[in-house]
Amino acid sequence: MSSSHPAPGFFKTVLVLLRASRKRAAGRRRRQNQLLRHRASINATDWGVVGLFALVYLTILQHFPETAEILEESQAYLANNVRVRTTYAFIAVGVAPFAEEYLFRGLLYRALDREWGGRRAVFGSAAFFAIYHPPISWIPVGIVGIAAALLFKKTGSLIPAITLHLVYNAIVCPVSL
Repeated sequence: MSSSHPAPGFFKTVLVLLRASRKRAAGRRRRQNQLLRHRASINATDWGVVGLFALVYLTILQHFPETAEILEESQAYLANNVRVRTTYAFIAVGVAPFAEEYLFRGLLYRALDREWGGRRAVFGSAAFFAIYHPPISWIPVGIVGIAAALLFKKTGSLIPAITLHLVYNAIVCPVSL
């Protein structure tokens, strides 16, 4: 007749498995804490550089007659249409960064990274992101797209990319309004 207690080897095996599970969990927590510290290292100065770049680009555009005319016409239109200006600002700062980063980094970049990997995925998602915007803004938006893809790749989170996009739009939007 067999004993009602499991063999001592069974308990030993369970203890070994529990210890191994705890070690894996501790390792995961350690990696997550490292990632959070790394994410926190992206500071306000970095966002200020993006804003400065946007303002310099807009200043350069003012020196070309064709682009200066386009900017003046859109500023005049928006100055005379408060409702359009308010809606534009809300969408540019409050909606677009979330929707576009989800689309271009959360979905497209991940798919391109699986298919192409590395730099090609970064530049590919940035190119699609730039082409989605008006041609006059392709250069700075493409650079913002590259930076957002690199942030997403580095952190594994959309939050830094959304923040970058939001800050860029918040700086460019009032100037272009």
